[in-house]
Amino acid sequence: MLTDRSTKTFTFSLTLESLLWSHIEYFANQARGRRCESLRTITTYFDTQDFDLYRGTLDMCPPKGSNKQARLRHYAESEDAPCFLEFKWHAEEVSHKRRCAFPSGRLSILDLDTFQPQDPILADVWDKVATGILSPKLVVRYARKAIEFNEHRITLDTEIRYSLPGLPMSGIYAEVGVLEIKRPVLNDRTNVTDQILRPFRDLLGGPISKCADGTRKLYSWAARAPLKPSAESKT
Repeated sequence: MLTDRSTKTFTFSLTLESLLWSHIEYFANQARGRRCESLRTITTYFDTQDFDLYRGTLDMCPPKGSNKQARLRHYAESEDAPCFLEFKWHAEEVSHKRRCAFPSGRLSILDLDTFQPQDPILADVWDKVATGILSPKLVVRYARKAIEFNEHRITLDTEIRYSLPGLPMSGIYAEVGVLEIKRPVLNDRTNVTDQILRPFRDLLGGPISKCADGTRKLYSWAARAPLKPSAESKT
């Protein structure tokens, strides 16, 4: 699946969650055509031994773009939960994502030999996973609320917890929640974002990448080597 969107990302104090979500729901109801989801999300991020994806130095298809992320995403903590391979990157303020589901619905050791994505970008990612070039480095768990209307998708992530692979009961919580407003690249209704955020404009923080934030919190070398601002702008 191919997804290209313009994305605006903000942080917010967790004390604002209820008020902020109520405002978003009200706005979506007024716009009509609303769809709401509530998901428990688990995302495993892959990188090289030297964290070349995090550092932005790994030569991967596509060659242009920043904040490249190779990841597995689950939408529930159960044996038969859906599982997706994803690759995400950013170029010229546009978020690009490729995604495909595992045929079995979840990752299995058997998939290393039998799974072959049709998308060339995902095929490149999976080849690096199967050969050990990319391996799990970070697991991010969070609760996600999502609403879609007028070709916009708004997500609110809270209870964000970072942990190392294989240590699910450990971890460090993020101090903030993450708000994202996504719209198709060709949709020029930028005033929708302004209308939604106007009451909270002075209360929202700047963009954050959950991948980058978690890496800094769990790996001491990353905390001492901050990324360029462009790598902080997307989740």
